Amino acid sequence: MSSMNVILKTDVSNLGVVGDVVKVKGGYGRNFLIPQGKALLADSRNVKVVEHAKFLAQHAVEKVRKAAEEVSDKLKEVSLSFALKVGEDDKAFGSVTSMDIENALKAEGFDLDRRKIQLEKPIKELGDFEIPVKLHADVTVNVKLQVTKE
Repeated sequence: MSSMNVILKTDVSNLGVVGDVVKVKGGYGRNFLIPQGKALLADSRNVKVVEHAKFLAQHAVEKVRKAAEEVSDKLKEVSLSFALKVGEDDKAFGSVTSMDIENALKAEGFDLDRRKIQLEKPIKELGDFEIPVKLHADVTVNVKLQVTKE
């Protein structure tokens, strides 16, 4: 039985993920994987093409992470403040939500999606808070927030 090396173009269960070079039986590769567009023959040219594509993808991911770190450094300096109306015993009417934080950050020049703001529940009390903002899988920064009486 002959076997062959192929480069996977899609994830194939029980075999590997995109970009893997795997050894398969000749018939499986020739009759199924290659005609279905799930793999390429692993000759030297195709291996170089895949390695170059991996390099470019890795470079792009690194560039995005560096940009997130730069935004993180700027966000560390930001301190937001909100004023809430309060009643007896400093009980707040209303709350500070992730949408409020997003709008305040936009006013400071940061264009962030509110889904990146890791606010568990709206803030309904006075005080100082640190709200985590997840900019990237590896980069999270805390934004300082102060809630005062109106």
